[in-house]
Amino acid sequence: MPRNIFSDPLLTKAFSSVLSPDGNKLHAKAISWSIAAGILEGLSLGLIVPTISGLIDFGGLDSISWWLGAMAVLALAAIWVFLQQQRTAYMCAIDILNNLHQRIGDKLARLPIGWFGPRRTGTVSQLSTEGIMSIGGAIAHGECELIRTITALATTNLVILVWRPQLGLALFAGALLVALCLYLARMLRDRGHQLNVSDRDEVSRRIVEFASCQPALRAAGRSQDYEPLADALAADKKSSLAKFLLSTAALIISNFASQITVVALFVTATALWAGGHLHPVALIAFLGVALRFKVLLEQFVAQFTAADLVRGPIGEVEEILETTELPEPDSVPKDSTKQAMPAPGMVEFHEVGFGYDSDTSVLNGVSFQASPGTLTAIVGPSGSGKTTLFRLMCRFWDINSGAVRMGGVDVREQTSAQLMRQITMVFQDPYLYDDTLLANIKMGSASMSPGPDAVSAGDADVFAAAEMAGVRDIAQRLPGGWDCPVGSGGRKLSGGERQRVSIARALLKNAPIVLLDEATSALDPENEARIQDCIATLRRSSTVMIIAHNLNTIVAADQIVVLNSDGTVESIGKHDALLESSPIYAGFWQSRRSAAGWSLSR
Repeated sequence: MPRNIFSDPLLTKAFSSVLSPDGNKLHAKAISWSIAAGILEGLSLGLIVPTISGLIDFGGLDSISWWLGAMAVLALAAIWVFLQQQRTAYMCAIDILNNLHQRIGDKLARLPIGWFGPRRTGTVSQLSTEGIMSIGGAIAHGECELIRTITALATTNLVILVWRPQLGLALFAGALLVALCLYLARMLRDRGHQLNVSDRDEVSRRIVEFASCQPALRAAGRSQDYEPLADALAADKKSSLAKFLLSTAALIISNFASQITVVALFVTATALWAGGHLHPVALIAFLGVALRFKVLLEQFVAQFTAADLVRGPIGEVEEILETTELPEPDSVPKDSTKQAMPAPGMVEFHEVGFGYDSDTSVLNGVSFQASPGTLTAIVGPSGSGKTTLFRLMCRFWDINSGAVRMGGVDVREQTSAQLMRQITMVFQDPYLYDDTLLANIKMGSASMSPGPDAVSAGDADVFAAAEMAGVRDIAQRLPGGWDCPVGSGGRKLSGGERQRVSIARALLKNAPIVLLDEATSALDPENEARIQDCIATLRRSSTVMIIAHNLNTIVAADQIVVLNSDGTVESIGKHDALLESSPIYAGFWQSRRSAAGWSLSR
């Protein structure tokens, strides 16, 4: 985001970066119309003084009739050009509102998951609701009006400079003073913005957190007294007050400059009249032009200030759009389905090292292989990197060293669409969209073939997958059945019910590789048994990898990968062998066996 007043002062480059190609063509026309409107307005205003001066020198209206006619033509032309400028500026604003949300959404979908964090979540939320609207308003009401005003000021100044150089120089000096004061005012506003922006984002994040965590807060009796949100609001109030004071000081400085300019023009014109260099009638006419010039200066100050406020949202948009994406191959085979992979369903980790930051290593030299059609379980203490393994398979991040291969091809050599076609993910807290129960299940089919040629599964396939995952019971419970909306995030369903919908998606997609992160963690024993049957079904056509703390669910796994707390592989083998060879696995098994006999007593 530019901070120097001489670097893109009118925001033309910044607006170009957020407009579509067609929008940029409209933007160029809007700027051209703004310049033309400013020239016509400036000529109409500047010619007042020479016209009156000609009347004084030659007498009679006949001698200046052509001047008056020219001024009338200029005024009419200025009105028509102004309307064209307004029309194209509004079309630019519509282009931003129609396209920028889509561009940001597409970009966010291509960014690594590691880019998203608490601060950025608040920023994106604020940008999506208020920021883009303010950008559209700024291009419709700010930038073009500002260009028109600047052009009118310059044209008026040039006409007066030709007529009376002393007065023209006085106008120029006044405009320069206003520009310098604007620079100082902007420094104050920037300082206020820097004080407030992080607190504003923190408030947005805490509000989202407060709304999404209501069940936990109410269970703890904290729904009316949530200290993190109260602290964020207090900090925002303090920084907002500082921002207000700095902005007020900036406004006073800006307006003071325009007032001083008018006084200086009056003194200069009066001195010329007193020295016999300016006729009294011409003096009065010039003073009228000076007052109009003051109005233009005040418009310039207000328009520049309003346009300058949108630099923050534009900078946030540019930060998102310019963020480096995970590199993908330039071209892929035309047939990029699972059959195009040299080893469909194969998962390979070779000496993988990874850390979320440069100071912390999560995985160190991890190597194992999951053959097609097998069940591989990942076991280890909390923080050992189990979920990280799954995220690296999906390329949420790029590894630091080694290689991760899916279907026999390094994930870094596949496009995101090609990689996602091979994988179905079922995580601990599955997300459901605010749509019907049936539509949420059908997503599993639509994701197989994204794009205009996507083919969704038939209703028979959907209902078969739903029946196998136990979703039919949910449909029978809900008012409206399969067509009942599940609410934002699936809030109308329990955690176990959301998990069953997610399992149904996996069954419907029938991808070569299925990743289950604690898929049975939120299920009762009856539904856990049902999901175990689903996993057995998935094994017939897919490679299944599962993270499970409930070791009873993975006793029959083809192999179990045991991770150390430092992110290394301790052992790989089957259940019975690991009970003898792996202290970590044997300890987990004994702990679970002991916990099975626990009971509550008075």
